Amino acid sequence: MFNEQETAEERWRPILGVEAILVSVISMLGEPNIESPANVDAANMYKNNIQEYKKKVRAIARKSVEG
Repeated sequence: MFNEQETAEERWRPILGVEAILVSVISMLGEPNIESPANVDAANMYKNNIQEYKKKVRAIARKSVEG
């Protein structure tokens, strides 16, 4: 199963190493692609209210660290 909006270059390939995957994840976290979101609600919040988005992300991250 794949996202029809992704180009061939954006799709995961078995040849990708751990370093390439981690760089991609860091890039996505720093600048999410709101044109092809995995989470539509988060993309809408990011686009329409970035401060609320950042607040929610911090709360979720804090909760995951605290357990």
